[in-house]
Formats: sequence, structure tokens, C-alpha cells
Amino acid sequence: MVIKNNIIGLVIIPLTNLDCMQKLKNRELYPKFQIDLLPGFNEVADDVWNEIKMKFQNIKEHVSQKKIIEIAAKTITKDMKVKKIKMQKNDKGIEIPVEKEVFEKRKVLDAKPFNILSLQEQEDIINDTWAIKTLQNWKKLNIEPAIRSMIEDQIKKIKNKS
Repeated sequence: MVIKNNIIGLVIIPLTNLDCMQKLKNRELYPKFQIDLLPGFNEVADDVWNEIKMKFQNIKEHVSQKKIIEIAAKTITKDMKVKKIKMQKNDKGIEIPVEKEVFEKRKVLDAKPFNILSLQEQEDIINDTWAIKTLQNWKKLNIEPAIRSMIEDQIKKIKNKS
């Protein structure tokens, strides 16, 4: 999912206690167990972003105030595995809390990948993206040669400013 950070400065979101980090692919994407949202556009895996929005109230507020904007996303209802505490009797007949995973219908975002956006949207996003890793990931996608060239130019621009 493409996220636009309109907040001046870096937004750091810790991921250490998120369920989605149990998945190896996300651990590889986020080796520091955090997401650094630079000003401008950033890419975050859909499952990670949906869980962040469920668990971090300040991120929900930033989204509702349009300080953080979710690009090309639509809300869908999806069965998601969530942990619930249920009371259950043990072998002595005493009720104890037990954590169980259950499926619940939750509203989540389903986003268009970067390479499905219109060429104009891709150009606008590239010009306001300062995360080199995000640009490098987009460059690997099946995109138009002109867009790939714009990404390379943006990476050079960022490296020259550092």
C-alpha cells in the first residue's frame, strides 16, 4: 500500500508486538522491526498497515485528519484471525482466562499496487518519494521504461542531497 506522510518529519511505528510480524516475509521487509514513514510517499505491506491502524490510535487519528493518506485503497470486509480472551474451566472446575484465535469480519484496506496506478499518479508519487528503498522496490516492478527512468532520476536526486 502506498502511504503519503503529510507530517513534517519522520513518523516511526514500532512493529515488535504486531501479529503480522510473525510472518517471515514481513520480518524481511522490516528488519529493524519498525516502519519509518518519511515525508512524502512510502510503501507499507497491506497486512502490516491494516494491523497498525487497528492497534495504534494516533495513526488512526493521523489518517482521519489526512496527515497520513492511504493512496488508491478501498475498504473491504475480510475474515481476519484475532486473539480473544475466553473464560474456560480447567480440570479443577475453576474458570481461567484462555487466549484463543478466532475469525472475525473486519474492515480493512485493499490497495492497488504501485504499478497498477495511472502513469500520471505514478509520476506524481515518484516526485514526492524520498525513501530510496521504496523507489528501488518500485523499480523492480513491471512498469513503463519512462517510469523506471523517473525512479532512477529520483534516487540520484536523493543521493546527491545527502
